[in-house]
Amino acid sequence: MSNKTRGCNYERQLVDLLYSRGFATVRVAGSGARSIPSPDIVACRKGKILAIECKTSRRNQVYISEDQIKNLVGYSQAAGAEALVAVKFRQREWYFVHASEIPRTNGSHLVLSKDTAAQKGLTLEDLELLFK
Repeated sequence: MSNKTRGCNYERQLVDLLYSRGFATVRVAGSGARSIPSPDIVACRKGKILAIECKTSRRNQVYISEDQIKNLVGYSQAAGAEALVAVKFRQREWYFVHASEIPRTNGSHLVLSKDTAAQKGLTLEDLELLFK
């Protein structure tokens, strides 16, 4: 299975998880492939909007390009949404980290480790309580 297919499957899984917790959700097909900035998932609940960029990894960290974060933040500002990066590491639950809290590398990428995601991130249960 290709990385792209695996990523799409994880996005669909997250859409289903959020929906089962009372969020109105939609996966944005082709996100990142167009010149118009768009997140991977848009989720709404009780008038609050989440713009979510999804990342998964078998390793201990994920790298996110600065452009992806800029596009996520730009979309979020235009939509009045919260910009979150949802990350799932092997054998771990989903964590949701605010785009502004992801550490930068020396280059043009940001890096999110398992430990940072667990420290700074919200769990699915946290999101559910926060958006009651």
